[in-house]
Amino acid sequence: MGTYSIFNFYRIVSQGASTITEHSARPARQPIYVNVIFHKDLGHVTEREFEQTHLALAKKHIEEISGREVVINVIRDPKIRDFAYKSDNDVERGLHEHLSRNGNPGRDRQAGKPKIEKTLFVTPNTSSFREPAKADPSHTYGITSYNNPRGAAHALGLLLGATREDGAITYNGWWNDTFMKYNGESLLRGNDLNYSDANKQNIRKYLDKFD
Repeated sequence: MGTYSIFNFYRIVSQGASTITEHSARPARQPIYVNVIFHKDLGHVTEREFEQTHLALAKKHIEEISGREVVINVIRDPKIRDFAYKSDNDVERGLHEHLSRNGNPGRDRQAGKPKIEKTLFVTPNTSSFREPAKADPSHTYGITSYNNPRGAAHALGLLLGATREDGAITYNGWWNDTFMKYNGESLLRGNDLNYSDANKQNIRKYLDKFD
């Protein structure tokens, strides 16, 4: 068997998965599908590195919060990787139109559209937006940058119901920002690579409506 990677497109049981007995008592929850598209300006991207530095902790926390699998699919189609992110301020509309024009292979992998599907578009830098990521809350598409390790978790949080307002500053001998707290507000604060308790509840509440 090859080296484990969350980018391998098969089901992965989360750490909080139910036992066989529990599965017989209630149906499995809908998984969360996350499409990742790297902009062509990034050139060749080491997907394993991106997994470890940008997505692994967010994936782990979301699976623990929701009791759902997070299945990640990297879309490599060159036409889809070419998106004018610097000139398009409406992420939801722009990405929707771009994917509609060029076709979204992520939707072709099964007969019906997954009930929970989000798409993250990864750009080279954050020069076109101030926050770690841009996304309309609880919508489908988000955009973040490769050079911000917190950005993917921030965007995915927004798409799954978390809010910046409920981001928190925690203290463990020093002050740290959770994923949804924009750490650009203070360069002195560190990073708490997790979602705040309030945002964990926001994510849980958003996802519960899919059951």
